Amino acid sequence: DHHKDTDGMAYLTLTGWVILIIGNLAVGLEYMPMEEIAFLPKSMYITATLVLYLLTSFLLGRYNKPEFHYSPAFVIGRLAACAFVIVVAAVTNFDPLINLVCDTAAVYLALWHEWLLYHRRTRIIAYGESLGYSQEDYEQGGMTFTTAEGRRSIMQALRAAKQVEVQKRSAKSTDGDVDDAKDESGDSMDE
Repeated sequence: DHHKDTDGMAYLTLTGWVILIIGNLAVGLEYMPMEEIAFLPKSMYITATLVLYLLTSFLLGRYNKPEFHYSPAFVIGRLAACAFVIVVAAVTNFDPLINLVCDTAAVYLALWHEWLLYHRRTRIIAYGESLGYSQEDYEQGGMTFTTAEGRRSIMQALRAAKQVEVQKRSAKSTDGDVDDAKDESGDSMDE
């Protein structure tokens, strides 16, 4: 969101941390095939950098546009991915192969979950815009994705608009049926 009243230093710092963490993760992966280094420090290093990556990318979420700020589902998904990585590493005694497979799965599942949330929100926003809602309407009505109440307000407004749209369609189809019936009855009288 480029409309914030900050100089962007915190965002740049967090981005620098993400780059540093990804670099450390790459270094950890380079050390994996080396037999001179024990597997436990390598696996612990990769697990720690992966958890740091997930948490740092979580912190970057506050710089999203308002409609894409944190939701409880996002927070739970990101924390679940961190917990999954730590638990799998601890249970398997930091086995390198299992650790790598599970770490990769955790990252992809976390990103897939984030994409699903993003996709759902963009569909809702696009549907609201097709019904004539603007960003100002959302803000004035207290409709925001950042709070549970705001999300409920958005969904209620869109459901109400959809019901009105369905009622209009059914009224048009009923009017069309009445007109067809009049035409049919008028034709039979002429004969």
